[in-house]
Amino acid sequence: GGLTARGKHLVVMTHIGPYVEYWDPSTWNSPEGNEKAWGDFLQKDFAPLFERFGVSVVISGHSHLYLRGFRGGVAYATLGGGGAGLEKGEENRVEEFLQRDRRVLHFLH
Repeated sequence: GGLTARGKHLVVMTHIGPYVEYWDPSTWNSPEGNEKAWGDFLQKDFAPLFERFGVSVVISGHSHLYLRGFRGGVAYATLGGGGAGLEKGEENRVEEFLQRDRRVLHFLH
């Protein structure tokens, strides 16, 4: 999966990805902020489309760290370590989906 008939990759970019693992737990789980609902929405409605249409990689931000992994044949990368302070670590873990994470400053070019 991940390559089109022309041999090109399909890349999706979104601010909040479907597999957010780190964020402020108080806003992630609060009825007022309900940021978890966005991740749930992407998992339920978009992740199956990513798989169905052969998306190579989904790149997102939102969480201030580096995170990567595969689900359903799609690579997911959170590249949010280039702005504000990094996530605090395990105290900010709200979910666990992917295989690799690091709290490092980084950029993509």
